[in-house]
Amino acid sequence: GTNLGVSHVVICWLKRPGSYEDRQRVLAACRSLVDIPGVTEVTVGNAIASTRPVVDSSYDVGMVVRFTDEKAMRDYDQHPIHVAAVEKTLKPLVERFLVYDVDTLGQYRPPARRINETGAR
Repeated sequence: GTNLGVSHVVICWLKRPGSYEDRQRVLAACRSLVDIPGVTEVTVGNAIASTRPVVDSSYDVGMVVRFTDEKAMRDYDQHPIHVAAVEKTLKPLVERFLVYDVDTLGQYRPPARRINETGAR
């Protein structure tokens, strides 16, 4: 099959939950990871509040880093930009991490939707 890459999902709980300054520093550190070879995309954001029992929205910052392949993900772990982000920003500010690595087997998108003359779908 087609290699669609690897996704590295990181969920972070701040030591000072709700701290705007700490959240901004963590988000900036996460964005810096896009400069590492083999990284194809970095997305970062905040938890979305939910009342659904299956949704854990207790975290502060979520990040998805996409890589060309598993080797790129393994190399990233020791890259100086990643090491600096972890040691200088994440470890001092983040209480707990959860990490999920996903081998992307498929990518699915909805078909293009046509808009009728009135602009309604």
